[in-house]
Amino acid sequence: MQYLAKDIYFSALASKKLKAIAFAIFVKASKPASVLKDMSYRQIADLTRLSHETCRRRIAVLRTMKLVEVQSKNSHHYFFFKPLRAKKKKNRHSVGFHYPKHSDIDISKLDTSSVTSIEQGLMALCPVEIQIKKELARQLVKAKQKPRNASDYKKASRICSRCGYDSFDDDGISYKHIASILHCSYSTVSKVIQYGVKNHFFKVIKSPALFMEGEKIRYADEIRIIDETQDNDKVYPVHYTRGNRAFYQPANRFELPRCLQPRLKWK
Repeated sequence: MQYLAKDIYFSALASKKLKAIAFAIFVKASKPASVLKDMSYRQIADLTRLSHETCRRRIAVLRTMKLVEVQSKNSHHYFFFKPLRAKKKKNRHSVGFHYPKHSDIDISKLDTSSVTSIEQGLMALCPVEIQIKKELARQLVKAKQKPRNASDYKKASRICSRCGYDSFDDDGISYKHIASILHCSYSTVSKVIQYGVKNHFFKVIKSPALFMEGEKIRYADEIRIIDETQDNDKVYPVHYTRGNRAFYQPANRFELPRCLQPRLKWK
């Protein structure tokens, strides 16, 4: 089931739309015909194990996205779920590159037993998108600093000047940045990263984490570290908890598998 295409960007995809798409993927996985005949919203709620109102809201979002068609005859509802593949677009960049498709990630092997697990799978594509863009920036800077010929240098320097790429340093992707894109909490970001690592979306090169230990750790929302040199406290947000410990995880670096790494291809 390869539903997502490369031009679904998470910066423009609201959390409501992401949850609605996860709902549609679950229905398509449960009903290969993508048609729900003579079913009420309560019957759909029993199928998806969501509440009645949640199903109604998500179908309403899908209708605004024109991904589902609803027909009613004699108080009977018919739901026709349309394909979720995005239309192909021409490459508008002045430099060509092999852009990996999300279909390289075999979604059929992922956990489609619930809508929540599918939501985490879609969210796990967010770090993949960000890392692909960073990898392209790294290759452009490298092509400018160590060009193969004069033509490649002119093309790379022109793009780097337009985009402001003077040098490249991979400082990682922070929990705060991912949470702001996905509109979710830090604990959800932690689950999404674990999901991506488990299903081989990426590898995580973790930076050293700070932690606070205590019995009432589940009620804490920040970690305070006493700075003796400046006689004050440094405050860090709690990103996730494990047992009786709360952790603050700085920006992590992500490593994509070979099939998802983009490659420059000069025209």
